[in-house]
Amino acid sequence: MRKSLSAVFFCCTALALSAAESFSFVRPVRPGDIFECRITLSRSARYSFTFPGRDEPVVKLDTVEAEFHGYLTVGEVNAAGNPVRLRISRGRFFGAVNGRRVPAAQEFAPDIEADLSGKSAVFSLSDKALSEEQLILLQHLFPPASNGSLSDLTGRSRVLPKPGEGWQPELKLFLDQLKLRQIELPPSAFRSGITYQGKEKIGKLDCRRFSLLIETAGLSDYDCRYRFSFCLAPSGPPVRMVSDAEEVIRRILRSAEPMSAGTKLELVTRDHAEQSLVPVTEIPPLKSEEKKSGTWDFLLR
Repeated sequence: MRKSLSAVFFCCTALALSAAESFSFVRPVRPGDIFECRITLSRSARYSFTFPGRDEPVVKLDTVEAEFHGYLTVGEVNAAGNPVRLRISRGRFFGAVNGRRVPAAQEFAPDIEADLSGKSAVFSLSDKALSEEQLILLQHLFPPASNGSLSDLTGRSRVLPKPGEGWQPELKLFLDQLKLRQIELPPSAFRSGITYQGKEKIGKLDCRRFSLLIETAGLSDYDCRYRFSFCLAPSGPPVRMVSDAEEVIRRILRSAEPMSAGTKLELVTRDHAEQSLVPVTEIPPLKSEEKKSGTWDFLLR
């Protein structure tokens, strides 16, 4: 009888495991992939210098706001499956740099070619030159390709928990990125977690939504809070992403100059970005209302 019960228990366990849903977080893009893309972002960096003998700090503020809508065709990818060459078609973007409005760039004819393989992104347009401010917007909208991937944080695959439950992310990639910026901290300096939020329908795609939180745990000279939510279809990169990040760095600057030694620096950066990336089989032709207006205004309203 015991043997029979053991056999029944084993069969039930096997059935339960087979019914559990294993979900893959390995999401490379491939050459030839085409996406309709929308991006909205705002970024600010506030530098505060307090010099010895002065009560009031010297403050410098840099800000960027940008919005983009267009089509992206992947040309080449790196080993992590991130695009290093893109063709931007029928795109339109606009925004502001340090509060100064950047004139809207109308639909590109011909397309913009983006090289994201180096330390700085390079953009080329054959028929006209882009202004310095327009290049700044593009460099924020399409930064250099990363050698990391989503699965470096989430793990390559996982049996999904119940909505509202989750697991701990892998922090090695996150800590390595901080180390490149001369910020060396152990994993114990952070609280973190990934939560499965459940199913979500985006257009015709059946997606799964997740949220990620990484934040420091009471450090005096470094503070950060990073919130990231993303929706994944059965395959392909995230269909929708929303990220909010705030970081505070405090330093005492050392200098050979007696008047500068002991200067206190506080750097506060804030970032908000939203992106949708919907796969399409081809770039659709212009509709009649688009041809008449010559802009994407009706899509952006």
